[in-house]
Amino acid sequence: MSALSSHSAAAQAKLGDPSGNSNASYWDAWFTDVSSGASFEWYCSSAEILAIMKELFQPGAVLLHAGTGNSELMFDAVDWYGKAVCMDVSSVAIEEMNAKKALKLPSCSNITFALGDVLDTLLPLRDLNSGVDFDGVVDKGLMDAMMSSFDPIYQSNSDKLFTNANQVMKVGASYLCVSLAEEHLVRLYLRALYMKDEGNGWMWSSLNIKPISSKSGSLRPFVFVLEKGTGAGEPTVKFDGCHVEGGFDAVNGMVEESRKSYMQRAEKEQAGKPMSLVTLEIKPYEAEFDFDSLLSRLTDPSSSPLKAFDTTVKSHELVPLAFGVKKLELTVITPTECVDDMCEDILEKEEDDVQSVDVDWTRAVPVMDAGRLLKSVVAENQSK
Repeated sequence: MSALSSHSAAAQAKLGDPSGNSNASYWDAWFTDVSSGASFEWYCSSAEILAIMKELFQPGAVLLHAGTGNSELMFDAVDWYGKAVCMDVSSVAIEEMNAKKALKLPSCSNITFALGDVLDTLLPLRDLNSGVDFDGVVDKGLMDAMMSSFDPIYQSNSDKLFTNANQVMKVGASYLCVSLAEEHLVRLYLRALYMKDEGNGWMWSSLNIKPISSKSGSLRPFVFVLEKGTGAGEPTVKFDGCHVEGGFDAVNGMVEESRKSYMQRAEKEQAGKPMSLVTLEIKPYEAEFDFDSLLSRLTDPSSSPLKAFDTTVKSHELVPLAFGVKKLELTVITPTECVDDMCEDILEKEEDDVQSVDVDWTRAVPVMDAGRLLKSVVAENQSK
């Protein structure tokens, strides 16, 4: 998932958790104050999800991107699919994407951005496709954003979402959802699988769940694919290509096991990376700078730009420079190969207040020696 800048993180905190929120006014405020015009990708990069789309949909497919937000996904895939209708409940997001499209014409003339609500009928969006049903629906984090529990209100909203989507899809078309697969979401996907239409036929023929080995986020996302069937034959469930029996407990157990193995593998990969103890020198423009606020942003586990680089803060110190200006020396343990990118990322996110982020490589210590160094520093401080 895309990282938030310090300004955006503060705006997000003020606005509140987006989970479970389908209100248009909330998302208008989110795209105005939190995203602030920057493209935001949920859970994985466009390239990662596009690779899955190419496995699932044929070239030239006509797609509906539900909850498009300001994702660049359909721009990145423009040469592959036939046509895309991208809808969102936020008028701010749609206006932003139409403005971006205007700058990319004529290459993106096969993309239509439209205001819409998945909890209402989607038939007007099908009309934008000349009244023809879609070959597929792409949902990149929409279900996760709208459904925060298995409470009755979210069961009802989930039923509406999947009923409305099913109504504008061809037989054999797929609803592709990228999700973090929390327990309540797994329950909602299974609930959707066993929904019936007005003629008492099954809406969906199968649910296929596949873990994604995302390189652009620290959490393992999953792909849930519901295929629209003919209404005959009881629906089936597969996890990573294998049939699953046993309902929710079996499916959720496989999700949890996959998530656990992913974390263990990531920890092993991290353990094999060369690490260094380095000191970042962060210099503000002004003498009257709020270092406490900066330090809070850099150490907040939910929004810190350091998190994406597997970096741990060990200590910090304010060092006087001149004319009342100070710099923050932040000592961290981080993958050696990530140091330069991390400095650039911090500077980009703090560019309004910070003039430079540097590393004194003469003071850098390989991580094998860092532990001994830290112990000696602690011992020295305790003896004073």
